[in-house]
Amino acid sequence: MSHLTEDEGYEVAIMGRSNVGKSSLINALANNKKLARSSQKPGCTAYFNCYQVAENRRLIDLPGYGFARRSKQMQRHWESEFEQYIQSRNTLSAVIVIVDTRHMLKVSDVALLEFLNECQIPTLLVGNKLDLLTQQSKHQRKIQITGFVSQLSNTVVEFTSVKKKFGLSTVVDFVKMHLCM
Repeated sequence: MSHLTEDEGYEVAIMGRSNVGKSSLINALANNKKLARSSQKPGCTAYFNCYQVAENRRLIDLPGYGFARRSKQMQRHWESEFEQYIQSRNTLSAVIVIVDTRHMLKVSDVALLEFLNECQIPTLLVGNKLDLLTQQSKHQRKIQITGFVSQLSNTVVEFTSVKKKFGLSTVVDFVKMHLCM
């Protein structure tokens, strides 16, 4: 956090467990396949990566939480940094939390979403990789995720597929609204 830009303007943070498609989503939003590096190995993002969208308007890609090829000490350090960033960063106007729809919401996903809700941060929960599910699984996962989100006053949900390019316009609209563009 100490290396972030001045605390002025607007920021939308992007968070998610390791390997949910954060980098792929950033690349799709920017229409640039090489902007954010993606990897098949979880836990490659090790820093807060800042993407300048316009003057004093940024997307902040945070390291993945949950399974990562990092020590427990490093994971605890990231948790502390996340909490400090969310609670103290004046420019943070919203958070996008990405989950992999092939899996049920994890305890860490639920805890993060509840924490963001308590902090009254506008949040977009993105259910990514929807194209990799069967029709029945898609329906079940949508019910599970939207049911949970309905309990959170500051969270909305969108289901996406970066590969199939659906659901992305809602994410773009969310980013533009919260970066005041």
